[in-house]
Amino acid sequence: MKYSNKEIIRNIKKLFNEDYLIITGVLEDITKNIFTMNKRLSEIDISLNVNEDFILLKFIYDGETYEPLKNEILLEKENIKKLNKLNYQFDYYRILDMNFSYIKIVKD
Repeated sequence: MKYSNKEIIRNIKKLFNEDYLIITGVLEDITKNIFTMNKRLSEIDISLNVNEDFILLKFIYDGETYEPLKNEILLEKENIKKLNKLNYQFDYYRILDMNFSYIKIVKD
């Protein structure tokens, strides 16, 4: 089932209340960072899985090996700093020349 951007934002806001701004900001900051830092990037797949207990942000992209949350420039972004106040897990791996970055944010 596909949802509009407004429906996705509404569901994130419903689940995380005022923290939805952090989540949407993190999504934007990581996406911009991947495009800026990965010079060999030619495709990226960004998806959000939202359920009643957590949200999973998935970034799957080609290009050079690049783990966003190890980038000092990204770590200085305000939304990334605010992410630390949320219950989150980050995972990264590389398989068959593809980068996989996941952020799971659990509702408290």
